[in-house]
Amino acid sequence: MGNVISIQSAREARAQHGSAHVLERAARDGVLTRLRRGAYADAAEVAAVDERSLHLARIEAARLAARSEPTFSHESAAALHGIPIVGDWPDRVHLTVAPTGPRSTGPVVRSQRPLTEAEIVTREDGLRCTDLCRTAIDLAATRSPLAGIVAVSHVRRAGVPLDELSDALDRCGAASGIRRARLAVARSVAEAESVLEVLVVVRCRDLCFEPPELQRVVRAADGRDYRVDFAWRSGRILGEADGAVKYSDPAMLAGRDPRAVLLAEKRREDALRAVADAFVRLDWSDAWSGRGLARRLAGAGVPRTSARCLGALTF
Repeated sequence: MGNVISIQSAREARAQHGSAHVLERAARDGVLTRLRRGAYADAAEVAAVDERSLHLARIEAARLAARSEPTFSHESAAALHGIPIVGDWPDRVHLTVAPTGPRSTGPVVRSQRPLTEAEIVTREDGLRCTDLCRTAIDLAATRSPLAGIVAVSHVRRAGVPLDELSDALDRCGAASGIRRARLAVARSVAEAESVLEVLVVVRCRDLCFEPPELQRVVRAADGRDYRVDFAWRSGRILGEADGAVKYSDPAMLAGRDPRAVLLAEKRREDALRAVADAFVRLDWSDAWSGRGLARRLAGAGVPRTSARCLGALTF
């Protein structure tokens, strides 16, 4: 599963130490973290990983405890597919079971409903979960409006066609949350490469600003072509999603010194500013509240639309 957390089971403890009490004692002492009954992980490993990785460990613990191969869905399927969520990853794993299957218990949420085999994927390791399309719809139906838009936008960028999502919605009929899911599909942004980019587009629509063109290629003053996150007025107004991850994420740094990356970004921005009427950086705090984003967009001269404003979504 690509999970960096090693799980220790009570069964393994009995085989190695003759008793499962050694794990319980280690959990009380803070050496181990209890993922669920009979499943533990090294506390230092847990502290070193992100919430998604911890949820993946909970998935593996639930799988080890199951008598047959379970079908993971909702946030658990999102963790397996790499679909981003807005908000915290849950402590409980989510399964889909038959309509007459068992109900939810302490560490497990169970949705009792039918799924077709086409809606389930089986990974190389044998683990089963809902496919990208079904997972995005489930998230859109059960989480916040923004979380649904983010999930659907991600799977569209991953290659799920819009008509496939629409067909899946039709098959859901009048299921709970389906109107919210339809809104998420209608407002999804297939061109967005990050959650922040999705949020900016959503906020532009809410606040009656013209939605930006995403990933526009611009010839800058240094003669180079750069791909810019946002563009308005045929590239006369440019914008970037200013996430700090580009200066801290090892994968994005690719072995480069963060200071060198920052300097290169500064030179790139200077070259782009020279060919634009305005250049604006948009960060999480501005986009989340909306007020800061509105000030920045208005100050840069981003045009307003004549359409009726939708009003801020409840995130």
